[in-house]
Amino acid sequence: MKLQSKTSSKKDYCGPEDNPILSAIIPDSFLSVDFSDCCKDHDAEYKEGGTEKERKKSDKKLKTCIKCRLLKKFGYWTFYTKQLWLVPQAYYLAVKNKGKEYFKYA
Repeated sequence: MKLQSKTSSKKDYCGPEDNPILSAIIPDSFLSVDFSDCCKDHDAEYKEGGTEKERKKSDKKLKTCIKCRLLKKFGYWTFYTKQLWLVPQAYYLAVKNKGKEYFKYA
């Protein structure tokens, strides 16, 4: 399993901005599949804010984006037989359960 190094000059979008330790251990990629733009879009939606319904929609969109990247790289069979579906599910559960404090409610 290869995780992207967080020591590069590339902006880190996956993980909370105000917690550099936690942000450093949440990868922007997995098995050479970069999904930092999924996290970037999710961050932008959180900063824009809105209702609880919009937050939930944003969280599901993040999960779908990561899932699509992994499916594109590995295909349906590998995605499910190698348990890769756990990656987008883990990100989704993290933002669903811990993201409220970062969402800008209207």
